Amino acid sequence: MVVFPPACIPALVNTYSTVPVVSALRTQVLHEWAVGGFFQFRNPRDILSIDNRQDFHELSHYQMRQRLDAEGQTDGFVLIDGDTAEKDAIWWITSTEQSLNMTRDLPEGCEPPVTYPDEDNVLWKIHIRIQDLPLLLVDWYEPPWPNRNDFLYMVTDGTNPYDPHDPQSWVWSSDVDYTSKKDSAWRYLVTVTAGPTEYEVSEDEDLRRKVKTWGQLPNYVFRLTEEAAEEAGLVTYWHWQNDKPPVGEPWKIQTYYDWDSPLWAWDEVALRRLERLGP
Repeated sequence: MVVFPPACIPALVNTYSTVPVVSALRTQVLHEWAVGGFFQFRNPRDILSIDNRQDFHELSHYQMRQRLDAEGQTDGFVLIDGDTAEKDAIWWITSTEQSLNMTRDLPEGCEPPVTYPDEDNVLWKIHIRIQDLPLLLVDWYEPPWPNRNDFLYMVTDGTNPYDPHDPQSWVWSSDVDYTSKKDSAWRYLVTVTAGPTEYEVSEDEDLRRKVKTWGQLPNYVFRLTEEAAEEAGLVTYWHWQNDKPPVGEPWKIQTYYDWDSPLWAWDEVALRRLERLGP
């Protein structure tokens, strides 16, 4: 069987801290980031580059943003703080460009954000569960933001104005269990090319009824065999198909990685490659 995970060239995400990043905290952050990014199954899309800068320990979020901009580090960044260990949460601090866009392009009916006389612009940020951020960065890391309205409603109820000084003691969470088999929408999709003996086709009416869509009953259903799926560390389930798959030929199938497979066990080797730590 040939497995085709999506191609991925990792990007570094600058990560800073307002507290000393001891070994246990570092491991916790990297592990939670890996779970939300499905790093057990693929090369990381975004790699945390943790810089424990002592000069940031006494700065506000706005002051950090200003200092980084002056140094030419204009991208959004992750921030670890004193609540991270207890709440499994980090901050996402947007770039100045993104913040200006957010303030300019507020949805109709939203009140303008709170401003402060000693700050040149409103800094947009969110206190978020670590596991949720890797996938959300697909939309947030670079402008334009296709889901900037979603971001707005995550940090305010949409009626009260956004306040950049709000401590956000609460943590935004999707409440998704990224390791659960119960909701396939949050499992990591992969395409495989299965050999002739690695998939099975059925015309069983009960099976076809289980996968019908828009009230339409498919002519066939097919899936990876349980043996092939187990060997490759994948989940197998029945797929909808009108045309009969070719007999005796390879067939492309989309499925999900199996979190329970021993092939994807977490280990120190996997942890070390989440960040460029060297050999």
